[in-house]
Amino acid sequence: MDLAYLEILLHHSWCAETAMGEWSKDNPSLNQCAVTSLIVQDYFGGDLLRCKTITGTSHYWNRLPDGSEVDLTSDQFNFIEDKPIKEDTVVRQRDYVCHFQTLLVDTIYSKSL
Repeated sequence: MDLAYLEILLHHSWCAETAMGEWSKDNPSLNQCAVTSLIVQDYFGGDLLRCKTITGTSHYWNRLPDGSEVDLTSDQFNFIEDKPIKEDTVVRQRDYVCHFQTLLVDTIYSKSL
């Protein structure tokens, strides 16, 4: 699977059940970052990156094995007042992120992947 195809599948899978908090059809990537980064890691490996946002919530994205960074949910910040503070980026272990996301990952896989 290539990243562009996975991105299409994820966009069609996002819903209120896969969001960590508020969700809207008008901003489908809203609160989908953790579950999305876990699925990207499933297919492509690499690191799970996390930073705080200006409101104190967490934002997750990926660093692939080749060193490139992929953030399939960055567009959520075009529609809300919150913004990531990437200067505070840390690598998180999968177990840490999965602790909060296991049910959401299962929901996305069952919907279309």
